[in-house]
Amino acid sequence: MENLKSSTAALATPFGELSLPRLNRYFPASHLQSVSVVVPPEMPVLPLAEFGFQGKLPDAFVGFTIGTTYLIGPGYLGREGIHFHELIHTVQWKILGAEAFVVAYAAGLSRHGYRNALLEDMAYELQSDFENYYSPVDAAARVKSYLERAYAGS
Repeated sequence: MENLKSSTAALATPFGELSLPRLNRYFPASHLQSVSVVVPPEMPVLPLAEFGFQGKLPDAFVGFTIGTTYLIGPGYLGREGIHFHELIHTVQWKILGAEAFVVAYAAGLSRHGYRNALLEDMAYELQSDFENYYSPVDAAARVKSYLERAYAGS
């Protein structure tokens, strides 16, 4: 995973340099200032096997998050909903920490498949709210609340 992150670092653009002002209404400025976006010439093969995951991701995934950096596929740079989805993952990484995020993500994929894995389901639910023009909310606070409910008593 570190190899993937270091190999894309030179391509990273600070989130603030993108023209996506609507997203500023959903995430704290301090969080957005910590995020970088990479648009690689083509999306890499994800090294999930090194974490014990043998399942399959969608063939045409267009985003992937590692910590506070996310990759977005060529041709999707202007799609706010995809940025929102990946920003949700950056918040999840921040709250859970790298190790817990990777464990939770892999466990969710193994148990429920890609779309129904807890961290993906959360990101898709919040993305749907965003894309359907619900009133702006503090997305980071919603992620925190969602994770607290999901892991209560763990």
